[in-house]
Amino acid sequence: MKYLLFLVLLVVICSCLNFRELTISDSSKEQNFNLTANSETPGQYTLIAKGQLDGEAQLIVAWQSPDGNYSRVYQLKNKIDTIIKDEWYQSTMKLTYKPLNITNGELLIKYSID
Repeated sequence: MKYLLFLVLLVVICSCLNFRELTISDSSKEQNFNLTANSETPGQYTLIAKGQLDGEAQLIVAWQSPDGNYSRVYQLKNKIDTIIKDEWYQSTMKLTYKPLNITNGELLIKYSID
């Protein structure tokens, strides 16, 4: 039983080490980030957003492919404590924080592209 608990704890700790952080300190301004993958052949991305916004905002994940430009839009408002996971097969990602009607707030985004 001790070994199983140790193994689970080790997996959790190792998975947390791959996360990087972005801080949105001025939530009233749009911000763009160019993110890079942790590996050469990623298969998914994870975004963990936590904070408080007085109003609404969007997180936009954008990418280019031979077929054109694409994006996924995630809505954020008020108290935020969310995890977003999806498939991802590129080495870079453009992430945009776009305020819609924000008066105040802070947002911390942890991300991993593995």
